[in-house]
Amino acid sequence: MQIEVIADILTFFVFLILLIYVWRRKFAPHLFPPLFIFVLGILIVSISDAVAVSAVNFNPTVECMAGKFTAAGALMSIAALFHALTIFPSRSRLYKFIPTVYIISGAVIYYLFFTPYMLYCHPVLGGMRGILWESFLVWTYGLLLVNTILPGIRYFTLKIKVQKMQELLIFIGTALAVVYIGVAEIIPHFLHLYDYLTSIFALPIMGAFYIYSSVRYGMFIKVPEPEKKFEDEINIDVKSRRIVAVSNTPAAYKVFRSIVSNEPGMVISVKPPNYIRENYNLEKTPILWITYFPGKYRPSIVPGRLHFEGMEAVINFVREGGKVLLLEGAEYLIINFGRGFFAEFVESLRNVDDLKVILAVESVDFVEGLADELHVIKANVAKPGVILTRAEPTCGSTLIITTRDIQCSPNSDIIRLTKKFSVDKLIFEGMKHIEDADAKNVYIDCMDYIVSMADEKNAVNFLKDTVDLTLKSGGKVYIRYTPRITENPALSLFVDVVQ
Repeated sequence: MQIEVIADILTFFVFLILLIYVWRRKFAPHLFPPLFIFVLGILIVSISDAVAVSAVNFNPTVECMAGKFTAAGALMSIAALFHALTIFPSRSRLYKFIPTVYIISGAVIYYLFFTPYMLYCHPVLGGMRGILWESFLVWTYGLLLVNTILPGIRYFTLKIKVQKMQELLIFIGTALAVVYIGVAEIIPHFLHLYDYLTSIFALPIMGAFYIYSSVRYGMFIKVPEPEKKFEDEINIDVKSRRIVAVSNTPAAYKVFRSIVSNEPGMVISVKPPNYIRENYNLEKTPILWITYFPGKYRPSIVPGRLHFEGMEAVINFVREGGKVLLLEGAEYLIINFGRGFFAEFVESLRNVDDLKVILAVESVDFVEGLADELHVIKANVAKPGVILTRAEPTCGSTLIITTRDIQCSPNSDIIRLTKKFSVDKLIFEGMKHIEDADAKNVYIDCMDYIVSMADEKNAVNFLKDTVDLTLKSGGKVYIRYTPRITENPALSLFVDVVQ
């Protein structure tokens, strides 16, 4: 098999994978039509190249017709590529030229097949280039050049980090393709050793970058129907492109619910989704869970990816008709990742058109200077899942994390911190023990000791992940209260919130 045909087949399968990914994962569904046309064009090129190679020695006419199909398939793919680049990752101003590009490309293909002005099939000599062949090359390569320049320009004009990263990867892939085409077309004229170079190899390279861009940074959130209306909702006028902070979490959800009873919304939270649905009466609203241990739940992200997959989820959600976002967990994100990290994410949300943003916080002090409006509202607190206690733990129904020699039955779930099973080991292996335990609840008997022996960030992350896992399974987390807990700023804030 000729190397050109191998490259064609490779290109077809690379982009077929991307097409299937878009279809199965429902990622950026508006990207499916141009991708389908692109893959169809590559399939035509693959088949026509294979036919041309097999007919090259005995049928000039067949070889010429195969060449026409190759040229037509290539132009189809390049036109579809222009379509895709003007709508992904966000719509550009060139979007309005998509019909014009398809019409001109269709006219060029018509002239290619039904007139002798571009490519004439001679029964003996095979393909003969007509007077308009140069026009075909100018249009095709000019469009490919635009496809290369467009992502580069948009990289410098877009403000949202995830979109800039997507454009950068797409630009690298397309630029490599154009450079490779130039190399493959020019070098063989001077160095015949490089005859194996073929410009079609550029397309698998480009496809690999496109797939990585989509899979690495893509996340699609399905837009729900509005929620049911409840009488205890709280009405606040939340405007698009403004950040509204509400200093009571249950009250923030009531404000959010008053909006999603008319407009579709989504939640990004550090709390387990089943806890949110049960306590705040959200049945249809999608919840993006910020956690290190999501289990089988989707959609979810680790906190450090909030600027990337998290932001792309919001953008896709708004693109499909979503209107309002509730973000819960500002305290956790600021404490563990810094105020700058959180401020950058909030600023990205502010740059999303037609999006209303509500921050659910326990204290407006955390988001002062970040939110456009601050509201302090008194509301009934939901049934707590995290409890501070001075009581001794109950063996049997509770997994106990302790440094003491607590007398329980041999079958009780106890994680005893010793020199052999240190705090560091608990931080990195403790989640597995909690997941495998039969006990429904967790009692942390020595939180002050854990904080004193571990890095503050790791200790607070461990506490959050323990809460996530336990609340998700319907249990409760008991933390033994000692005055030393309040000596640590991060835990002191956590204690204040729980109290």
